[in-house]
Amino acid sequence: GLAVLGAVPFAWRARVPRVRATTLGASLALAGVVLFDGAQAHEDAPAAERTNPVAFSTESIAAGRELFAEHCVECHGPAGRGDGPRASSFTPPPADLSLHVPLHFEVQLFTFIARGVAGTAMPAYQGTLSEEQIWTLVNYLQTLGQPNVER
Repeated sequence: GLAVLGAVPFAWRARVPRVRATTLGASLALAGVVLFDGAQAHEDAPAAERTNPVAFSTESIAAGRELFAEHCVECHGPAGRGDGPRASSFTPPPADLSLHVPLHFEVQLFTFIARGVAGTAMPAYQGTLSEEQIWTLVNYLQTLGQPNVER
């Protein structure tokens, strides 16, 4: 895009092709900036692991339930449906985790919890919770909306 913009004054003497080339160059440069910025906003998760190192077990689900009750229920509600006591005070409202969680990989869920979610009231828990606690919470979240999993 920048190369096209740089070549425009030398390429055509006629006004119409010059305007078209300028528009094309500016559009390509803007697209490059947007793509670069988007790539920076979706960095890898802060965890060294790419997969959950905490075994999905009855124990981890129980520990995750306790973490959820302590840190998440106020906004997401007891069943994770985004209907906690503080939910009505947020725009946008908290996500319905029973619908939202199945749409994401574990590492994405970890990242949402660790870094928060931009443009929402979801805070970053990195520094408040350990990586192991966040992974444990991910295990519990994966049980929301599943009728056959004992919570």
